[in-house]
Amino acid sequence: MRMKRSTLRKIGMTVALCGFLVRGVDAEDVSETLSALDRRPPRLLEIMPPDEVTSRSATLFWTTDEASSTRVEYGPTPDYGFYSAPNPTRVTRHGVVLARLKSATTYHYRLISADAFGNTVYSENRTFTTLPDGQAQIREPAAQHAATLSATQTVTD
Repeated sequence: MRMKRSTLRKIGMTVALCGFLVRGVDAEDVSETLSALDRRPPRLLEIMPPDEVTSRSATLFWTTDEASSTRVEYGPTPDYGFYSAPNPTRVTRHGVVLARLKSATTYHYRLISADAFGNTVYSENRTFTTLPDGQAQIREPAAQHAATLSATQTVTD
């Protein structure tokens, strides 16, 4: 099958995708067709250990194999209870700062990323513990991660 260049028109749209020719009458039809073809969620390639953990905040970084959204579910139990604000900007390098946390508390969290078609990946449950009030951070900040992030968001409850 010969590949054709993608042309987008309001009517009579033609899109070439992976050797398949998809025809639709409007963008919604093509979007539904493409969505049906992509059912694989993004893969989590690297999950860095929580960084810059203080008595009131922690920074989480991860990467995915395809551009996807950034969100974290977290809380003091494996039932979580809180979500970071959804960041719909699709990137492969993700970062979230969780702020206004309680000191000397263990938090459970999982990372959530969704691609353009809504295929969603959830990390396994992970934990970090905030420092007691007045205790200095022991780890060096992961400046190399912060410098290369495509999207970072700060979350405050």
